[in-house]
Amino acid sequence: MRPYKGVENLLQEFILAQGENSLSLRVIGAPQTRALAERLHQIAGDEPSIRLELERVNDDALATAIVDSELVVLPYRDIHNSGAALLALSLDRPILVPSNDVTIAWRQEFGDDYVHLYAAELTADDLAAAVARVRSTDWASIGPVSMDHRDWPSIGQAHREAYLQALGDKDSVDLEL
Repeated sequence: MRPYKGVENLLQEFILAQGENSLSLRVIGAPQTRALAERLHQIAGDEPSIRLELERVNDDALATAIVDSELVVLPYRDIHNSGAALLALSLDRPILVPSNDVTIAWRQEFGDDYVHLYAAELTADDLAAAVARVRSTDWASIGPVSMDHRDWPSIGQAHREAYLQALGDKDSVDLEL
C-alpha cells in the first residue's frame, strides 16, 4: 500500500460518510512504510466500523474479502491499470474508482452498475452515493461480469491489431501469432 493509493483520504471520507448510513470499511494490504501504517491507525482511531488488516494476504483471503464486499473502493489519486479492480470485477463485485480515460473505458466495457466513477479526489458523498446505488441495484437482473474478451488469445489479437495499426499498412505486414 503506497501513499498514491489514497487510503488515508478514504478513511477520512468514510468517517464523514458514516452519518446515517450503515457502512463498514475493511482495509487490506501491507503499507509501504511504518509511518503510513501509523497514520492509518491514527485516522481510524477507535471507529468500530473500520477494520484495518495492514498485512499482505494470500490470494484466497483477498478473493474471499472481495466476494464478501458490497463495493470495492480503489481511492487512487491516479490509475492507469489495476489488478485489484479487474480481480473485483472478475468476482462480480462493483468498484468505485477515479474517473479517467482508463476507468471510463472499463465502465463502457463492464457497465455502469459495476464501475462507479468519482471526479478528482474521493469524497464522503461519492462513497455514500455509490453504496446507495449498489444497494438499490437488482443484481439478479444484471448478471455476472463477462471477461470473455480478456482471455489470452483475445488480448494477443488486440495487441497484434494495435501494432499493425501503428505500422500504418496492415496489408503489407505478415505476422503470425
